[in-house]
Order: sequence, then structure tokens, then C-alpha cells
Amino acid sequence: SGRMLLERVVGCSWKPWSDVHGICGRMSVVRALVLHELATNAVKHGAWSVPHGLIAVEWSVSNAGNLPGLELAWQETLPEARAPGDAGGPGFGGRLIDASLTQVRGRIRREWRGDGLLVRLSVPLAQQVAA
Repeated sequence: SGRMLLERVVGCSWKPWSDVHGICGRMSVVRALVLHELATNAVKHGAWSVPHGLIAVEWSVSNAGNLPGLELAWQETLPEARAPGDAGGPGFGGRLIDASLTQVRGRIRREWRGDGLLVRLSVPLAQQVAA
């Protein structure tokens, strides 16, 4: 069912932030906000707005630049190609994600592909543990 799929996506998405390096505090708020906005946009405009749309979430911990970091990929796949809704840039939710990630020195990259949207998040973990 759609509910079970959403629970699995959110559960998988939250796992790296919850389990890796004991992250809490400000990062927990950012985590909730980012995942809420990605899911909301998927329901309104993306993969979950159409039958047979899919979302895959992958994550890993990297040591690029000798600092541990969380890398998360949110891939929306649509059954039919669709152009981005607004070529003028992200809407309010997208700007909220950008500002929230900036608070934790995170980065986001959005890439529209022929079959959907790929979002890549990078968040350094070292200062999150100390915060």
C-alpha cells in the first residue's frame, strides 16, 4: 500500500541521521524538515502525484576531505517524462530546504532527468555530534 511505502522511505531516510554518529538537536529538525518537504513535493508535483511513480532513497557515510559526511540521494522516477514545474528556481519549500541545510553546513543538488528528479544531499557530521 502507499502508506507502507511512505513508511519505508521515511524510515530508510531517517536511519542514517538517527544511527550514524548519534546525531540529534538542530540536525534532527533539519532532517525532519528536509524529508517533509521532499515528500510533500513528491505528492504534489513528483513521483507520488501519479500512478506507478517511485521513490528510491540511498545513503552512505563518506570521508571526503577527511571529515565524515552523510550523503543522501532521493530519486523520483516517473512513468512518463515531465519537465520541471518552474524553471525560475525552487519554490518556498525548496528555499526552506536550502536555508536549513546551510545552518548545518549541508549542500543540496537537484538534477532533473528525463524520468524524474534526483536530489543529492551532503551534510558534514563532525560538527553535528559536537552541537
